[in-house]
Amino acid sequence: MRKYKMIKTIFPIRMLVDEFKITQEEEVSLYCISQAIFTAHLSKSGLGFAETGNIGSIPIFTKENLKKYPEIKKLYEFFAKSFYSLANEYSPTTMDEIYASMGETTGRLPFMRKGDYKQIHNHSGTSLVAVYYMSDVDNKKEGGKLVLHDPSFNNTIRSRPKPTQEIETKKNRIVIIPGYIWHEVTPYLGEDDRIAVVMNITLPDFEPLDNLDA
Repeated sequence: MRKYKMIKTIFPIRMLVDEFKITQEEEVSLYCISQAIFTAHLSKSGLGFAETGNIGSIPIFTKENLKKYPEIKKLYEFFAKSFYSLANEYSPTTMDEIYASMGETTGRLPFMRKGDYKQIHNHSGTSLVAVYYMSDVDNKKEGGKLVLHDPSFNNTIRSRPKPTQEIETKKNRIVIIPGYIWHEVTPYLGEDDRIAVVMNITLPDFEPLDNLDA
């Protein structure tokens, strides 16, 4: 009997894209609070924008900020629920594990200005990486696209016609991917500061490539 060939996807990627449901008043407040945190950090550290803003070294989910600003606390909870949703697509995870992992980091508040970009990179050693956008950007006109790369992008495989995936960066949108996924942000050409929140978490027994089907 003839054996039929079987073709399957061996490097699937599951990601999460969701919208944060907040009022316009909360949205404006969160944006202004983030700018205030950024300004205060620059003043306190004595560093310039290039040394803090674009590299995203400014903490946002600190104990002080979570206690002081209800909007940041609400965003923190949204991150937790989003992490939980995607993590359980890969391996069983509890909310306690999510919170424990989030408690080990404060998240970061990167700003982008005209001409800034992020070279292709990954977050090796972490389970999941999330980015939340506070600013609307017309990616076609202003750049700043989030581009995800197939994990096997360095191989020449003609049967994989789309080695990259572009994600529209909309205001109040969160995007979460496994930390091993290579990604980049194309040059941002907008005139206004672009604000985002980035957070990595590391979970016990996380297996991003464990028996996933396409």
